[in-house]
Amino acid sequence: MHEESAYNTHQSQEDLPFCAIMYEDAVNNIGEPILLHDVVYDKRTKIVYGAPEIYVPDPFGLGHTFHENLQKYSDRVGQIDSKTLKTETCGSMLRRSIGTAEALKRLGIGPGDVVSICSINNFDNAIPFIAAQLIGAKLASMDPKIGLTDTEHLLKLVEPKIIFVSQQSEAMIEQAIHNCRMDTLIVVSGGSDRHKSFQEFSQEAKDVSKFEPYKTKSNKETAIIMFSSGTTGLSKGICLTHYGLACQSHHLISAGFNFDVCLSYASTYWISTTMFLTTSLIFGKTRVIATAFDPNEFWLIVDQCKVSFIMMAPIQGIAITRSKRPEHVDTSSLGDIILSGGSFSAESNRLLKDLVPGTHVQLIYGQTQGAGMVANFRSCDPRDVILFNKKPLSAGRPNVGFEYKVVDPETQRNVGMNEHGEIRYKSQCQMNGYYNMDSSEGFDSDGFVATGDVGYYDEDFCFYVVDRIKEMLKFRSYHIPPARIENILLTHSKVAAVAVIGVPHEVDGDHPMAVIIPKPNTRPTEKEIIKYLDERIDDMYRLRGGVKFVETLPYTPSGKVKKNVLKKMLLKH
Repeated sequence: MHEESAYNTHQSQEDLPFCAIMYEDAVNNIGEPILLHDVVYDKRTKIVYGAPEIYVPDPFGLGHTFHENLQKYSDRVGQIDSKTLKTETCGSMLRRSIGTAEALKRLGIGPGDVVSICSINNFDNAIPFIAAQLIGAKLASMDPKIGLTDTEHLLKLVEPKIIFVSQQSEAMIEQAIHNCRMDTLIVVSGGSDRHKSFQEFSQEAKDVSKFEPYKTKSNKETAIIMFSSGTTGLSKGICLTHYGLACQSHHLISAGFNFDVCLSYASTYWISTTMFLTTSLIFGKTRVIATAFDPNEFWLIVDQCKVSFIMMAPIQGIAITRSKRPEHVDTSSLGDIILSGGSFSAESNRLLKDLVPGTHVQLIYGQTQGAGMVANFRSCDPRDVILFNKKPLSAGRPNVGFEYKVVDPETQRNVGMNEHGEIRYKSQCQMNGYYNMDSSEGFDSDGFVATGDVGYYDEDFCFYVVDRIKEMLKFRSYHIPPARIENILLTHSKVAAVAVIGVPHEVDGDHPMAVIIPKPNTRPTEKEIIKYLDERIDDMYRLRGGVKFVETLPYTPSGKVKKNVLKKMLLKH
């Protein structure tokens, strides 16, 4: 394949990639398909097909793409500091990234090795992100907020050769590496008296054209390892491909989102920020760097930086609706606000739209395992605009190149329109599997990703996510595995049995509640149980939903607690 063809959008049947030709053949043979815009529905199998994928990413991978396109857009602003309004061009970012890549090479780090970041958003954390791809290393980002115990597990899982940290996470990473007995090199952005600073580690390259970026043998190689908690509480490394990340970047642009100046508050630990950073690097867009979310500063950032696109968690959207919009703030640049990672009520949607008139506000359905968007509405399609205004609780319609089915968890049979079941999807963008772990639980027998999310699609093929099959709770977008809390509480001398459920909270998502059967002849108190857990776990796992003491729990014949039944019983009363 000629190098330039990686960026072409094909129009003719002859030019369509193999997956799209197969899609067209399937459409002709499934019998009585229902067509709605770009969606095909097979009545027989009850499988929903999105439009065929016609974008072909660079066959040589993200490192090659970044190297080519950051040169192409070298004079454009690549990032803006939201506080100081300092800017950096794409060309400067590339020169710093090549300098970092060369420093990594001198340490013997290259293809197959893992490079990590654990940093709040700053001017430096995009550089090792790019550099890792330039040398063919796998990038694994961690979050300074997840705590020492979880960080230690992630370090053991991916064993990075080097980790780039901000000053705020330096001490925690230092302790985690010590506890894991690892010799991972620490580089600190902003200076350090114990470790090499980022400025000391690498020098800006003078001639970017002389650098030869790593070229993948297949762009289905793993580029980035992201993390998702399992039901046991142990995180799994999700292996995302060069192909998947590049395709999802194109989906963002082709959906018509106004991506010229994008803002995301999350660190690169989250798929949203990883997707936005990748998109801005490939298409020469601007990333606004904000270290932490503040609903009052939000208005100033949008005005001063002329932000055009924002993705945020629903909790942040709610906080904005409760803040006061300052007078004379200009939000005319803001084309799209996308919410993902939880539910967002129709009333909150209406309030947010009222605060930013003319801005498209919508939910999307995203998954790390799918490298980004799984379902969304397209801002460039008037029919989609009508639908997301008409159906504010929907998370969107089928994404390009995706197939979907909704499966009855009991019978494992596909169900049809407006019937609830587990949402599953298949795409060339989906993960390779879990890093150094058995991946069978991530897919069904047909190769569809098993999301664990309960939902349905309606007659317009708008998807809705209404519950979770998995017991996972979500607190402020963080995954909270109940088993993690239960296993600790079972070590308490007065606890015979325990089940942790989520109490719905309008802002936070789920508040964990412990439902406990005390041991005979003991009388534990709620305060005692909460204190016991708080001393052994990070803040996000706290029992904000409280503690209930019961004499018995509802069990299945196999001895598993019926948590859905328990939750309904408690919430009813």
